[in-house]
Amino acid sequence: MRYGVRASMTRRALPLLSLLLLAPAAWAHDADLVAVQVQRGPGAQRVEAQVRVTAETLGLLAPVDADGDGLLSDADLAARAEALRAGVWGAMPLSSGGRPCALEGASSRIGEALVELRAIFLCEAGGELAQDFRLLSVLPSGYRAVVDAAVDGAAIQRLAQGTDQHVVLGGQPGAGGQPARAESLGNWVLLGMEHILAGWDHLAFLGALLLAAASVRSVLAVVTAFTLAHSVTLGLSALGVVALGGRGEQAVEVAIALSIAWVAAENLLVAAPRRRALEAFAFGLAHGLGFASVLREHGLGDSAVRALLGFNAGVELGQAAGVLAAFPALAWLRRRPAAWRWTYRTGSAGLLLAGLGWAAARVAG
Repeated sequence: MRYGVRASMTRRALPLLSLLLLAPAAWAHDADLVAVQVQRGPGAQRVEAQVRVTAETLGLLAPVDADGDGLLSDADLAARAEALRAGVWGAMPLSSGGRPCALEGASSRIGEALVELRAIFLCEAGGELAQDFRLLSVLPSGYRAVVDAAVDGAAIQRLAQGTDQHVVLGGQPGAGGQPARAESLGNWVLLGMEHILAGWDHLAFLGALLLAAASVRSVLAVVTAFTLAHSVTLGLSALGVVALGGRGEQAVEVAIALSIAWVAAENLLVAAPRRRALEAFAFGLAHGLGFASVLREHGLGDSAVRALLGFNAGVELGQAAGVLAAFPALAWLRRRPAAWRWTYRTGSAGLLLAGLGWAAARVAG
């Protein structure tokens, strides 16, 4: 049976479309992260720090739009230098050996996709280097500070989140040892799970595929193909083989939105969609780049491989949870033809409109 898009069906899908489009930043891949890099050489007093954030995040920390035109420029950053020192560096102080480090100098510039802030601190040489992320108390809940540290010859990674705002970066024997790495990996797994379960566009794509998956075998084929594809692009990104600029990231986001629209339209216009596993793999490559951008854009440096491995594992766990929750409900509906026809048509129409709406918004912004 061939299903067409009817006016009544479209009207029924509008509430779903509104919900998807108005969900606050649910489809954005700029995660709520403050990316930090800290470097101190063995025996050195000088500590170099770098912060990379979106312009929106920076605006929550300091009044950076000096001319009030709604656009952030290097001139705005220069005019608000003191506000940045207080709102950013003053809200994430460094200490060494329990003594505060002195902020010697700071600079900022507009990067290709993010705002980059740099600072030089003078600290006690060789002491335990630690950092407090008080700015997390200013930012909305859900923000994390991700720190890549190269301290006294040891490279480690730390996460600060919620009220857990104090992190030790090195300077003591064992500070960069295996227990900290294992804890960090677990945090990345949790972040991956949260991202897929809160990522409406990824879930919408899987939902559009599952609507036409009539058996457990077809579900497994689609999910396996999608998993393989986005794991490939995550791996390529971690190894630095694939590097996208600002326009490339935007193109990926548009492609992800259009993948939802394509599959949903096929549900409506094709009686028995075929080659779904192949489509899941092809579109999954773009979704994998979207997953990777959550971390890669935030400058995770040498620890990106470990972060992406943990993040990918979390994505798979979250994806499996979503499929296991949805498929039994869809199977139950399939045994009730009238309810199933309504669900299939309305769901596909809503996803089609949502995908097109997301694509238009991403092209514009």
